[in-house]
Amino acid sequence: MKKLFLVLMIAAVFVSCKKNDTTSVQPETEKAYAEVSFNINQIIPEASREDFPFNLPECSDTDPVTADIVIMDGEGDDATEVFNGTVSLYSLPGDENLYTQAIKLDLVGCDPESTEPCCNTFYVTEFYVKNADGVIIYAAPAAGSDAQGFLDYPERMLNREIVICEFTKYQFDIDVLCYEEAYYTEFGFVWFNVNEVVLCQVCFFGDICLNEYPWYEGDWAPMTPAFDMPAIFQVWAEKWNPDFDNGDGTFGRWEVVEAYFDDAGAPIYSNLSWLGAGEPLCVPFADYLNKEDRYRVNMNVWMPTDPQTMGWVPYYFTAELVIDDCDYSELDLDGNGVVEFVIGGCQENPENVGGQYYYNPGRELNGAIVPGSN
Repeated sequence: MKKLFLVLMIAAVFVSCKKNDTTSVQPETEKAYAEVSFNINQIIPEASREDFPFNLPECSDTDPVTADIVIMDGEGDDATEVFNGTVSLYSLPGDENLYTQAIKLDLVGCDPESTEPCCNTFYVTEFYVKNADGVIIYAAPAAGSDAQGFLDYPERMLNREIVICEFTKYQFDIDVLCYEEAYYTEFGFVWFNVNEVVLCQVCFFGDICLNEYPWYEGDWAPMTPAFDMPAIFQVWAEKWNPDFDNGDGTFGRWEVVEAYFDDAGAPIYSNLSWLGAGEPLCVPFADYLNKEDRYRVNMNVWMPTDPQTMGWVPYYFTAELVIDDCDYSELDLDGNGVVEFVIGGCQENPENVGGQYYYNPGRELNGAIVPGSN
């Protein structure tokens, strides 16, 4: 039967003596506090139990260096975190035990005029021991978890109630088991995948080349009509989700990115406030590092829908916006950092026309915008 380490934190309570010298008065501004530390002893128990659904993980050969500890002021959703941090471990000459640095906890509700000691109740809710590389090698199992079934003493488990009083030093027990990340479920832990993501700014600028001037004439028009005018538009996007199960053996679908809309459902990103002139509209796109992100870019362009009537007319880019490490050069055709497009026939270049809407004339067709929605 293989043996594994069970780290047992043995407690003792040390109460500091209060001075009786009446000439020494405690400053009224001193806040009541208490100190908590842990005395850690390594014990080798019999590791495997025939009636338990899993075996304990192997113990690490690396040395414990620090402990991550979380202490709360109560139980349930209303509890407040009073300590969440890392403390160092140390040993004394000739002593095989490990010790933690003392943790200073402020006490609340203390009356400096009272002769009764002021005490608060706390709960240790998380306790992890790490090696020099920051890897968890011991952990106290969560309450009710399978791994907690290996422990025999409730008073040395997580979520136990500890009562500490002002100007007193304590050491408490807590049992921790050898730990490997593969056993996080058995320990009752919930780990979150940490995905590194940056927001990349993609800038857009467009032109409208007019054939029907009368449609833009009148006080209602956004600007004086001209042959080549800056396009006024909104931008929103859909993103490809490769993990969506379509239920027919296939995976993946396009999903609208809700972050591009306000609570009323209107697109947030628009150049209407400056009538599209003089500068591009820059829009953030999420770029998950070490992963290719695929977007379909949609636009609503402010233009006449019939004489004397203006409105948002939908268009979309036929080419996908593929972002990899903030590189979107497939749509930035001239490398100036701006995705450009033209609506209308500013130059004769029939081979580049996608419908009547296309990128700047003279370039090969790559991501034309066309009427309608994706």
